[in-house]
Amino acid sequence: MDLLVLGFCGLMFVCLVAGCNFFATAKLKEEIYSLKQSRRTLTEDMNELKAALISKREEKKLIMSKLRMAKHESNTQEKFSFDAGTDKSNVASDMFEQELLNQKVITPRELERVKKYRRSTSCPYDVAETVVMLGYATQSEVDRVKAKFA
Repeated sequence: MDLLVLGFCGLMFVCLVAGCNFFATAKLKEEIYSLKQSRRTLTEDMNELKAALISKREEKKLIMSKLRMAKHESNTQEKFSFDAGTDKSNVASDMFEQELLNQKVITPRELERVKKYRRSTSCPYDVAETVVMLGYATQSEVDRVKAKFA
């Protein structure tokens, strides 16, 4: 009888261990499944971010390309405008500047400042507009001098 009880207790112990093992295994499988699921989610998010980064890089490349093209076009236009400008226009500009000085609309120092400003900023305006813009003379004074060259 002792052997029977001992065998029964052994069987109970084996069943208990197997049951605990079963529940522990089930719990581990659930954790593994949830970790795999979170890894898939993170991988999907990472792939979306990579795609967004790639599209941003492509967009940046496109914008940089457009800027280079615009800069090249601008440089080309400047070359043509310098080529198109003859000595005749420079002479007229010099005469206009001299007339501004002769009529005492601006001082020689102010004229040098205007020229320096136009050179340093690549100012698109002519001398007359720049003089008015910088406040060295009024529009009516400049128009009076311009009337002689019209």
